[in-house]
Amino acid sequence: MGTIDPQKNKTTQTSFQVLDGLVRLNGGGVTDLAQDLGMPKSTVYKHLATLRDIGYVKKDGSTYDLGAKFVELNDATLREYRLYRVGQTNVEQLARATGDVVGLFIEENGRGIDLFRTRGNYASKNDITFINSHHLHASAAGKAILSQLSKERRGEILDRNELPQLTEDTITDRAELIEQLEVIRDRGVAFECGEQQRSYHSIATPISSSDTVLGSIYVAGPPDRLSTPRMRQDLAMTLGTTARDIERRLADNE
Repeated sequence: MGTIDPQKNKTTQTSFQVLDGLVRLNGGGVTDLAQDLGMPKSTVYKHLATLRDIGYVKKDGSTYDLGAKFVELNDATLREYRLYRVGQTNVEQLARATGDVVGLFIEENGRGIDLFRTRGNYASKNDITFINSHHLHASAAGKAILSQLSKERRGEILDRNELPQLTEDTITDRAELIEQLEVIRDRGVAFECGEQQRSYHSIATPISSSDTVLGSIYVAGPPDRLSTPRMRQDLAMTLGTTARDIERRLADNE
């Protein structure tokens, strides 16, 4: 077996960081990406040029975005997720009904991933660039998943990722987080109030199949829409109904 070239490995990591930046910014120019990633503009430009040459990035004027090859690869990957295949329609219906950003969220290797999300009529284009934190402790979607994991698995994730503070409201005390997760487990719904981004609140419900948590479904939006008790109660009930429907259809497709 050959050895891994450290320089090639670093180059590959940088290319993926650039792609992550494009996703996070919903497209952007070299300067935007360089500032976001904390990299020299020359480095970002070089990687964008390479990614464009092989079809993973496209360019319109001075703006770069994900290319057709990346989208094709992403679509092929998503089709491998049973939760995506079954739950996509529910997410789209809920976004139309609530008008907010709605998404499916999963955990992989101790980190959170937005599997699929879309926006309703009340959400602006900027709202769809909202990305759930990769740190599970800082979002309703992540906490909904953590609440359903075994103590051993949950402990592994918290040991590996710790509890970084993303805003002044992020829970960084482990005992406090675990206490909140127990409450979430009992009531079946998680709330998050500006814990990952000050300008967003979110509500989420876990989705399970055969007693195994597969992910969560969430609604996210600005505080003025999601902070009132009546709105939170109504959305929690709607999310619960939607999650149970997805679980029933997952069982039918096993």
